[in-house]
Amino acid sequence: MIVSKKKLAQMQSDIRKEYEEQLSQKKEAIDELKAENRSLRAELGEYKAREKHISESIIAAEQKSDEIRQLMHAYAEKQIAGLSLYADRCKRFALGLQEKYGDEADVAEFLQFTQKMVSLFPDPDCAEEVPDEDSEFDINEVLNPSQEPDLELLCTELGLMRGEKGKKE
Repeated sequence: MIVSKKKLAQMQSDIRKEYEEQLSQKKEAIDELKAENRSLRAELGEYKAREKHISESIIAAEQKSDEIRQLMHAYAEKQIAGLSLYADRCKRFALGLQEKYGDEADVAEFLQFTQKMVSLFPDPDCAEEVPDEDSEFDINEVLNPSQEPDLELLCTELGLMRGEKGKKE
């Protein structure tokens, strides 16, 4: 098969044209991929910066939580100690009243109340009774109770009220 120079030149031109078109398409595809790669790298950088910020925020929140927990624990210990001292004073006062006035009903009732109040507080010399950090104490429940406290039940348990619906007998 003999090919003329003119036809050979035409074939070379067609092949070159096709090669240049494919090369141009490949270059465009490479440029698009490079642009997409730059965009994705920038987006990844933003996500990493957000991740770092979130991690730092979580660490700061945990540290603040520990600090607040320690402060609240110290505050609660002080409050319990103060209330314990007050309960002891009430008990001594009740014992003095009992000694002075004998077994009158009001004195006996007050003594019973103070003994119950004293029993609510741990002995300051006994470290085992102080709750540890793993206890089920929830400061959020104390500060924002999920339900109304039952004052009637509390008063009844403390001996301030007897009977039903607030009737003092």
